[in-house]
Amino acid sequence: GVDYKRWASGKFKVMTDELSKGEAALVDVDGKLLRVVDIVVVKVTKETKEVLAEVEEEVGDPGGEVVRTTLNWLPAVKRRPDENMYVAGKRCVNKSLGIDENAVTFDTGSVLIAEEEKESQTFPGLNSLYRKRIITANVVTDESNVVI
Repeated sequence: GVDYKRWASGKFKVMTDELSKGEAALVDVDGKLLRVVDIVVVKVTKETKEVLAEVEEEVGDPGGEVVRTTLNWLPAVKRRPDENMYVAGKRCVNKSLGIDENAVTFDTGSVLIAEEEKESQTFPGLNSLYRKRIITANVVTDESNVVI
């Protein structure tokens, strides 16, 4: 089993929410639990070959103390069972980045797939298999070459 008492406060609810939404699954592998998560990573590019990355996150009260964390990663979401990778990619572009989903087109010929198994940082003591699909989204421009 997994000693969930090692998890930070509130993480058990995070796990149950993740499972109920279908954002992860728990499978039995040789008597041990393995958390499986399908992740869609979106590489947003422009014609100039620039790539959009999340470089920093600010958390806190704007009027009070703000904590900054360096990220330096491509935007990503957990794929739900009712989504294919492109629907999840559109959700990532729209919800995570605030870009209209119609302002990008996906390059279906350049999908990269990677798997990584490691202990979860969020859920200590629980190994997780991360199945990553990296898709490229090109920003669409109108006739006057202004980004929509």
